[in-house]
Amino acid sequence: LAAAYALLEEGPIAQMLWNPHYGGIDMAAAYADTHIEALGTSISLIQDVLTLHTIWSIAVPIALIEAFDLTPKRPWLGAFGLAVAAVVFTIGSAYLTYSQIESEKFIATPSQFAAAGLAIVVLVVAAVAIPAPPRRTMRPAPSPRRVGLASFLLTSLLMARDFIAELTSKWFGVGLWFVPVVAGIVLILRWSHSPQWSPAHRTALAGGALLT
Repeated sequence: LAAAYALLEEGPIAQMLWNPHYGGIDMAAAYADTHIEALGTSISLIQDVLTLHTIWSIAVPIALIEAFDLTPKRPWLGAFGLAVAAVVFTIGSAYLTYSQIESEKFIATPSQFAAAGLAIVVLVVAAVAIPAPPRRTMRPAPSPRRVGLASFLLTSLLMARDFIAELTSKWFGVGLWFVPVVAGIVLILRWSHSPQWSPAHRTALAGGALLT
């Protein structure tokens, strides 16, 4: 869901994914090496957007707030609260879309809107339809300190890949992005299935990323 939000904000709403001069910055030049003409955007830009919003805009703040929640399984909002939040989000998104078009004097093509919309729908459906894997392992979870250190190192690698790509190639940076992402997913799935996995581990996981 966080990945879907990332594509929604920087796709149909802000349109940063396709605007070559977004915010007065020469985005086309900054991401020229990994630009894909058929997509109208850059692979490394998509990766940056997914990284920023999935980890730091959504997952880390939620995890840190729930670290201090005595009833973490309880939904934050009831039916009425969800309805109000949905209305506010929809109105805010529509206003931001309009204001961005007015200020940037840019609007994406229908095919770009359609492609982003399809990707967002697929991510939302996947989030709802794919069940959480069962807890099968009895392996002990590492200490919260080790979890936090791993989180810090992997998210730091995500940030450092731009500097590494400057010394090698932009496409090497694109490939390097998958290393901490896949490693993080595998480790978190494995560790979180342990019966020893606790709120302290989740807080350490978020704290390592926050430190980055």
